[in-house]
Amino acid sequence: MLLATSTLGFDLGCVHEQHLFGPHGVSVLDVVGHPRPSENPEGPVWYWFPKGGGSAMRLQVLLDQKVIFASSFSVGRLLRSEGEKDYPAEKLSFSFKAGRPIKWLGYRDDEPISPAKQEIECNIWMAGADPDYIILGVDFSRADTGLMNTLHLAYPTEKSSSEIENGLVVVTFPINAPTLSNRLPDPTSSSATPPAGAGGAPSVAADH
Repeated sequence: MLLATSTLGFDLGCVHEQHLFGPHGVSVLDVVGHPRPSENPEGPVWYWFPKGGGSAMRLQVLLDQKVIFASSFSVGRLLRSEGEKDYPAEKLSFSFKAGRPIKWLGYRDDEPISPAKQEIECNIWMAGADPDYIILGVDFSRADTGLMNTLHLAYPTEKSSSEIENGLVVVTFPINAPTLSNRLPDPTSSSATPPAGAGGAPSVAADH
């Protein structure tokens, strides 16, 4: 079961409809916890920017308080129409072998258990955009079947965590503090991707 929290202690019990996409553009879920109402649903929303630039965020996946995957990625604010037109979807993928069995609750009726040392694959992608956060899709699978498909709300201005299963946690937090006026560069501009050695946020970079 997904338990999502932020450092400011918002209650994620309230829900609203959101158009969300899987890693290949397929709709995966139409309801997501919403901690606070959007002040201007037609204004800029947060996007995961795959080319670098913007503000930087860190993503970690932990199992029993040990980091099993970490990556940095860039974010910025755009009008929804601009983001959907100009910025392609990005996806992070990794695999791991847990040292203990994991029981997967809340997604499948049969509640499968993956045994210790079984290889598990994880995919993380941008599933939706919001004025306050980026909605990340998170799925876990093994060779023969899917185990979990859920969401994590990544706040560019604060740390947030989602406990996917007991001891399995997704965490995101800002590396440098963004501002609400922070917008992504024009993807058609030569300045969209910083030159090698230049300052600014990195593009997606994973380190296991």
